Amino acid sequence: HIPQLRNILTTSWEHEAHLLDEVAETSHISKRLLGHLSDITCCAYSEHLGLIATGSSDKSIRVYDIKKVTFDGSLTGHPTEVTSLCFMDPYPMLASTDAAGNLAVWAVHHDAFKNTLLMRFRHIGDEIMADTCFSGDTGKGLSTPGLKEKFSPIYSVGYSSRKRYLYTGSDKGEVVIWDIGPVITASGLREHVHKEKKIKDNWKRA
Repeated sequence: HIPQLRNILTTSWEHEAHLLDEVAETSHISKRLLGHLSDITCCAYSEHLGLIATGSSDKSIRVYDIKKVTFDGSLTGHPTEVTSLCFMDPYPMLASTDAAGNLAVWAVHHDAFKNTLLMRFRHIGDEIMADTCFSGDTGKGLSTPGLKEKFSPIYSVGYSSRKRYLYTGSDKGEVVIWDIGPVITASGLREHVHKEKKIKDNWKRA
């Protein structure tokens, strides 16, 4: 639900995300978010950043700026379908997971590192692996475990701004807690200052 727009964000097997006008008497689509080549598997919304993100089985993530009513960038590099997304408010960061056991942390809505991979974690069997990617990597560093490696698909992710922890759930019935504070500190990214703006009329004109 997007209270700023009084819209409901929905996804479908038609490779589209829809914004439905919640005040309309019928299911009126106020905006279509296009671009994915396959089914949309997850989505996330950040009121603080004014962004929407959608993940797909085409292995990509698309970010939309709801203030400017524009497509804001594509995050690519996941080797399998993207399974879950979570904005890390108040930081301009997005966490994503996939069916190959990857947890990725991206910079979004920030000029210096916009739409680049900051950190990649991999959950393989009982081991946790981490790669630092503060080099403007667009996601090419993500990889698929070899056939002999028992990776654990990650199907959900959540973020605690108070503790700066990420929480993920896998098909093994496990919840893993990731201390993401050092990544935030090392990236140099600061909290995004939220400014309330009237944006509903922009979407109606788009």
